[in-house]
Order: sequence, then structure tokens, then C-alpha cells
Amino acid sequence: MPSPSAVRQVEGFILAGGKSSRFGSDKALAIWNGRPLLVHSIRALNDLMLIPRVVCRDPLPYFGLAKAFVASERPELGPLEGLRVALKSCSPPFALLLSADMPRVRAHHLYPFLAMIEELASIGPNASNTAAVFKSADGIRHPFPGLYPRSALPVIESLSPGSSLQALLDRIALRELEPDPEILSARRGVNTLADLQSL
Repeated sequence: MPSPSAVRQVEGFILAGGKSSRFGSDKALAIWNGRPLLVHSIRALNDLMLIPRVVCRDPLPYFGLAKAFVASERPELGPLEGLRVALKSCSPPFALLLSADMPRVRAHHLYPFLAMIEELASIGPNASNTAAVFKSADGIRHPFPGLYPRSALPVIESLSPGSSLQALLDRIALRELEPDPEILSARRGVNTLADLQSL
């Protein structure tokens, strides 16, 4: 279990602002194992003793599912915009971000990020500028779930609107965590109805 000191240094966010154009309807509200996808992500963060804030364009569809929202996204700018909004509203040094379309992610899959916070705290205050993402054996960096320092906000705001998350990862201090196969399987996202049915 993560230490209370690590939990105090992070705030949880769930990105639910995508258009879901390939899925055909709001993915965050699609049902998997009897619950909306968003609820599974909320549970993962709740199990870390975090109260997640849902980043979205309009919180109205998610009332009754979540308790807190960040709803100031500029539309059509992709997940980097969601991260920008999350960091702008984040109070602790770090933001832990999930995507609402990864319902198999559980709290224990996120422990490596909180362990890294504890490690960085032992190094010194400048270490809190470091982000962390999972990197698979084929060299692909997976931005979500991911741990991002609040100090990355100026870098994000210096990028062109609509830039990719990979462009951000190229420009900030980054730990690339090597996940076990179970974590990589759990973080597989839902883009189409077929993806949901195959989970």
C-alpha cells in the first residue's frame, strides 16, 4: 500500500473529454461489468484514498457518478488539453491521470507512481519536476495512466495547441517505468464497441 505521505502529494484526475467519434457515443458512460466505464476509473482512484476530479467539457452527463469536476477545457485540442486543465487546477505537486476508457486499471496498477513520489521526495525538492509513464518493451511510451508534475504546466502552455502528449514527454524530465504484462493488458483502452466487447 502507498504511504499517506505519497498520497498527500498527488491529486487524481480522469480524462473524459474526448469526442468518442470511433465509439459512436460517450465512452465514459458505456457499460462494462455492470457499471459505466467512468465508474471503474473512479473506483481505482478512490481505492488510493483520492477523490478524483473528472476533466470534461460538460459535467452534466456525469452528475451522480463523480463528485468533482474540472470543466474549463478548450474543445477539440485532445488529451494534452485535458492534462493542461488538470495541472492548472491541481494543488499538490503531482497529478495522477487516468483515461475514462481504461476500466481494467486498478489501484495496485498505480502503486509504481506513488512509489516514485516517495523516491523523489528522498532526493530533494527539484526532483518533483519529474513525470512518470509506463514504457512497453517495444519502446512505446504510454501517457495514461501517468504521473505529471504541476511544474510541467509552463511547458504544455509553450506547445502549439493540439500538440501530442509525446511532444510533451520529449520536453520534460521523465521516468519511463517498465510495467509487467498484467499492467499493460489492464491499461488497454476502449476506442470502439468491439474493443469494449473484447475486454
